[in-house]
Amino acid sequence: LAEQIEVSFNEFNSQVAFRIHFPISVHLASEYSVLRPISGWYRNSNNCSKCPHYQSSSITCTADFSDGKFTLFSQVDVSSIIRVVSDEGLEVKEWSHGSSPRIIGRKPGVYDVMVVSAVGKTMELASFTVTEVAPEYLLGMIGIDVLIYSEFDK
Repeated sequence: LAEQIEVSFNEFNSQVAFRIHFPISVHLASEYSVLRPISGWYRNSNNCSKCPHYQSSSITCTADFSDGKFTLFSQVDVSSIIRVVSDEGLEVKEWSHGSSPRIIGRKPGVYDVMVVSAVGKTMELASFTVTEVAPEYLLGMIGIDVLIYSEFDK
């Protein structure tokens, strides 16, 4: 629905049309839906020195926008501006302003991640499973020792 506002500057007057677009649907996608512990890597916290460090997963959120008449913008990436809340077994992290949030496992269980509107309405929901089973290929790197041998070491 186009509206008109009057813009005036000195003797210049003009009517400017504008439209307000609002999200009509939101879609949440994640890199992983199952988060596993990383073998041999533990969190260094006061509460638990043997709590495993879990995988993290980036989440991407897209939205379709309408002006009330037509869907004018589809699949707009809104990942950097959404508000994400989760259950206690997951942590939501923003690595840097403007980047997609990441979900980090904290304890085993099945947890929900919700995209919430400014008025507190849940717009989209995704479930994540945090498991205790660590596959062998998820290894944590703690450090690297580098040894250099040359002809001069003889």
